[in-house]
Amino acid sequence: NIVGEWITSGYNGVGLFNRILSPGVVKNLTIDQAVITGGDWSGVLVSTNGNWQEKGGTIINCHVTNSSLNAQGCVGGIAGVSSGIIIDCSVTNTLIWGKDHTGGIVGHQEVGPSYIAGCTFMGNIYAKSDCVGGIVGYSNTKKPDGIQADIYNCASYGSINIEGSKLGGIAGEMTATGTSIQNCYCEMWLNGQSVSGVLGGTQNASVVNCVYVGTYSSTSTIAAEVVNGTLTNQTATPTFVSADTKEVKVSCTEDTEQIIVHRSYEGGQDIHFFKEGK
Repeated sequence: NIVGEWITSGYNGVGLFNRILSPGVVKNLTIDQAVITGGDWSGVLVSTNGNWQEKGGTIINCHVTNSSLNAQGCVGGIAGVSSGIIIDCSVTNTLIWGKDHTGGIVGHQEVGPSYIAGCTFMGNIYAKSDCVGGIVGYSNTKKPDGIQADIYNCASYGSINIEGSKLGGIAGEMTATGTSIQNCYCEMWLNGQSVSGVLGGTQNASVVNCVYVGTYSSTSTIAAEVVNGTLTNQTATPTFVSADTKEVKVSCTEDTEQIIVHRSYEGGQDIHFFKEGK
């Protein structure tokens, strides 16, 4: 265990480790009461677990608790940037401040192939810009063959408050073709310009068997968060059915079936949900 990691330089690339590259492995490590102030590419455990040019290593069973991280872009509780593998890690009772590409576990998940599995974030995130998530802020990777999803069996709890858009309880944005989030759970208060309980923005990603339980405030898009099955076009701009009940309809695809998802909100709280065949 490491108690009292204290880095307040404000420089880019801060963390207990500056960089981890394949085939490097970091495992069975707990960091308690860390205070980190950095620039871009900052994490409590590691600045960059690989990058867009080099494959990252493997991080297993590493934990951050009772800590604070205040940095700029590409900021994460475990890693600022990761193009490697992160398994069974957690960040708890921790405050994270960032600008863009900020996540509870990883800020920016890069070309790997890489994946994140069995990770948990419990804390509060504040960000000034776009692409912020409870587990990952921004992902542009694709999982290795034989792995079920790019992000799976993860959970996030607490709150996220951002001044920008593309806020997701699990991931802020995923852009690589064929990416997916599976078997994830989010229980958070979310506030931003466009908000979704699981995935804030996507071009080609899918969400499978994920659940969001919480409240949120959004000045723009309200997305369909809770659908068991593969949900594409998750953040399509909804059609408002009733201004009084804030009911919305979102056209999307669940397991190849075209459906309409209806949701109603009152004071940001989800009060009604059903779906119908199109």
